[in-house]
Amino acid sequence: MTGHPSRAPSPLRSFLLVQSAEQLHQLVQRMAQARLIALDTEFVGEYTYRPQLCLIQLALCFPEQKEPELVVVDPKATGSLESFWKQLAQGFHQTVVHAGRQDFAFCWQQVGQGPHGLFDVQVAAGLVGMDYPAGYSRLVQQVLGVRSSKRETRTDWRRRPLSAQQLQYALEDVVHLPALAKWLQQRLNSLGRQSWMQEEMQHWQQGVQQQLEKQSWRRLSGLSALSGQQLAVVRALWQWRNTVAQQENRRPGQVLRDDLIVELARRGSADPQQILAVRGMEWRRLRRRVEQIAQVIAQALVLPPQQWPAPQPRPAPEQYGTLSQLFYAVLACHARTHQVAPSLLGTPKDLRQWIAWRLHPDSFPAPPLLAQGWRKQLAGPLLEQLFQGELAVWVQDPRNEIPLRWASRDQKN
Repeated sequence: MTGHPSRAPSPLRSFLLVQSAEQLHQLVQRMAQARLIALDTEFVGEYTYRPQLCLIQLALCFPEQKEPELVVVDPKATGSLESFWKQLAQGFHQTVVHAGRQDFAFCWQQVGQGPHGLFDVQVAAGLVGMDYPAGYSRLVQQVLGVRSSKRETRTDWRRRPLSAQQLQYALEDVVHLPALAKWLQQRLNSLGRQSWMQEEMQHWQQGVQQQLEKQSWRRLSGLSALSGQQLAVVRALWQWRNTVAQQENRRPGQVLRDDLIVELARRGSADPQQILAVRGMEWRRLRRRVEQIAQVIAQALVLPPQQWPAPQPRPAPEQYGTLSQLFYAVLACHARTHQVAPSLLGTPKDLRQWIAWRLHPDSFPAPPLLAQGWRKQLAGPLLEQLFQGELAVWVQDPRNEIPLRWASRDQKN
């Protein structure tokens, strides 16, 4: 799939550094004329409630210019970025990102919308048969034949001033996005998969929005064996933790770890001494919060049953795991045959959900990844035939990238 012989990137790139409100205003006006805006951000998320945006890199493409204009925005020097995010969310341009979930989140949290015409090259690569999720450097080398410079992986992007070398490294993450998007769009067109890409990006954006808008306490691990009352404690502790983290601008896990929330809920005691007896609660930063935690638990324990969260769906039987492994081996070969990344089409977890739903539709929700859209179109008939025992599967060539073959049992016999 490589379009060019491998070559090293240019050592220096000219770019505009935006460091004032006036420069930002001029940039926003310029963005309104662009037909494509490639976007990347540098942020630090280890210490605060929300990731700290430290740098914005852009490549602006205009119809009258062959080469994109490169821009680096310093959010620490420009003041409010609301006008920037508004312009990114409107207009007629296409916004190109790589693994852009956090880029989307920055825009959504500022203006309640995502970037206009969002196109994620990582998703597109999976839909044309490349690896998914593929790193940026790997995609650049596979598609464009360019060896991307080593990243400043240990840079603290919060510090100022940033060196010219650091800014050049930051630009590497955006400079090749327009060319990557062009190549991938041509591949999508040749395979007739533009509608797949549109559907996938819509699903992708909805997933990010749901994470930003909804309380995600149900995503904690270890909830499947808890009762409704215990889940009420989990929910209450999660909400309390989230509030404290936001007030103190700290990561939620720094206030109270996930596993401690689940263990406290499992024990179901509001006695401070019992709470302190839980291993992990002995740290000084937690001991000073014990009275608050005890109060939160006590309030959750007296809720009437009708206010308890619904229990988690019962776990699928163990044999579903065995079946999903068989199904996934066939599905992976089927995906490669149709030039789709297997992990983008479906995972073993997706298949366990599909099997559970197929056997007990009243007890398990329909898995969205394999029960609708392009995935259902591509994989649905095959899964149903496997489920019904209508196919014979065999190893045709263990050295081949697609080692398995299958056919109707009647044809095989």
